[in-house]
Amino acid sequence: ISTMKKNLLTVLCTVLFCAMGSSAMAYAFSDTTGGKTLYYNITDSVNHTVEVTSQKNEYPYYNIYPTGFVQIPATVSHNGITYNVTGIGEHAFYHTLRLTAVVIPSSVKSIGKEAFSKCHLLASVTFPTGLSSIGEAAFYQCDTLAAVAIPDSVKSIGMNAFNECTNLVTVSFPNG
Repeated sequence: ISTMKKNLLTVLCTVLFCAMGSSAMAYAFSDTTGGKTLYYNITDSVNHTVEVTSQKNEYPYYNIYPTGFVQIPATVSHNGITYNVTGIGEHAFYHTLRLTAVVIPSSVKSIGKEAFSKCHLLASVTFPTGLSSIGEAAFYQCDTLAAVAIPDSVKSIGMNAFNECTNLVTVSFPNG
């Protein structure tokens, strides 16, 4: 094999190895607060913003799922930098079976696709003022969720955002 072909083969193998290795990890860093470990992706390194994400890129999205009550912080520090938590990413808490309540800080502007889908014990979600979007199927099959209050800042709610929430009986929308 010529040197050029060997170099090309080495580059291709390296790219494939890196692609395979990166699929196992979905996050840039993690932080444990109040006994709960959350995972974050940096969304803007200049303005220091992050979104909450899952631990892995494929299902199951966690080795150990968050449980019980989770209060998402408005800021999180990593390597001496304080980041504003501005989003909850796609699949961030997907199929987290023992998650019961979530408080989302006012810094969060968006909730991604399927962020809380299939969280069957999720009974309470506190949406922040300033939230602008709730993604497609964000709360799909959250069977225990009985009431939600949508803040007036929300401009879009994705398809099936609350589909199959079988106990959801009260949805409050702002005037106008």
